[in-house]
Amino acid sequence: MPEVPHEFFTVETLSTFGGLVLFVSMVTALLKTPVKERWGDRAVRPLAILVAFLTQLFVVAVRGNVTLETVGLALANAILVAAAASGAHEYLTDPLARKKRPEEIITWQEKIR
Repeated sequence: MPEVPHEFFTVETLSTFGGLVLFVSMVTALLKTPVKERWGDRAVRPLAILVAFLTQLFVVAVRGNVTLETVGLALANAILVAAAASGAHEYLTDPLARKKRPEEIITWQEKIR
């Protein structure tokens, strides 16, 4: 019988795309409300990129491979990971959401006048 895992996030887990997306999703979800209250909605995406970037820098530093190349790749990958984490969040929390187009907002506002 396989052993139950005792460690969920390891350096090896965080060095994979799936592990990093999961970690960024969790941390961003925890920090999202205070960040939105202080800086508004626009700050959430940069927060996700920053969390992904810092986590990748942590993994690179632990492995002792900090170079200009690995830092640059960490930044590029952070954008990809943040996009995946944001997409996963939208997909899981409100899969049937329909965004209003500007002309629909104007029509709605005219109806209430």
